[in-house]
Amino acid sequence: MTKAKKATPAKKKTQEIPEPKSVHEAINHVMGRVGYVQKQDASGLPYSFAGEAAFIKAVRPHLVDVGLIVYQSGVEIIERNEFTSKSGAQGINILAQFNWTWHHAPSNTFLFTTSIGEGADYGDKAANKSMTSGMKYNLRQTLVIETGDDPDYTDSKEFEMAKERKAEEMPAERQPFTEPVGKKQWPATKAENLRAALIAAKVLPPDAHNIHIATFLDLAPFSIEVPTKDMVGWGKLYRGYKDETSDTDEAVRMATEAWFSGDPA
Repeated sequence: MTKAKKATPAKKKTQEIPEPKSVHEAINHVMGRVGYVQKQDASGLPYSFAGEAAFIKAVRPHLVDVGLIVYQSGVEIIERNEFTSKSGAQGINILAQFNWTWHHAPSNTFLFTTSIGEGADYGDKAANKSMTSGMKYNLRQTLVIETGDDPDYTDSKEFEMAKERKAEEMPAERQPFTEPVGKKQWPATKAENLRAALIAAKVLPPDAHNIHIATFLDLAPFSIEVPTKDMVGWGKLYRGYKDETSDTDEAVRMATEAWFSGDPA
């Protein structure tokens, strides 16, 4: 006598999502899965914001899922202005209009959008920053992504007041620089940018006093035109060698030799 086979339980049917048949359906698919991007606090800023990286991280997997490609297809520089900071640093501000193409590969259909991007920098990154801004707002506006209260809607005077309040709460020895710094006369804005970068890279502690910042900037074997990444890279080497020797001059020599040897790692 053969045993009766047990009936195999029927598998539950899952609701299948129809594949988008056009670029508009593909965008609607992504919109249905990304409705909010969380803002993050940023060091040195009195407000939080959602940056380009946060938007890309949120939407990219869903773009890939439906074969939706977005790329920059044109740019028009609206304004390019040079400016001088209170400390004398020379900067560039770029305002541009970017054209974007949304291409749904499976259906070979297209949507064309535009966005405005603006960026200012004291080095060579103004154009890069404007492109970053343009991409962020292209994704945000096209996909109608919410981020909460937006600083763009708030009077800039409120942010300036917030900065002043934050500065007033700091001890005098850690107040933002307003004059050229150290023997090399680092512009105040450059010194502040380097301070933030060195602290973020853990080369310097967050509570480092201004005199320590100035001394460190003077120790570095660079002119004031040095890119921030070079200062941070050399600084990491210096901190490492400083742990091996109590002789500051020797630590500087070793770090400098290693950095300029072509193999700073």
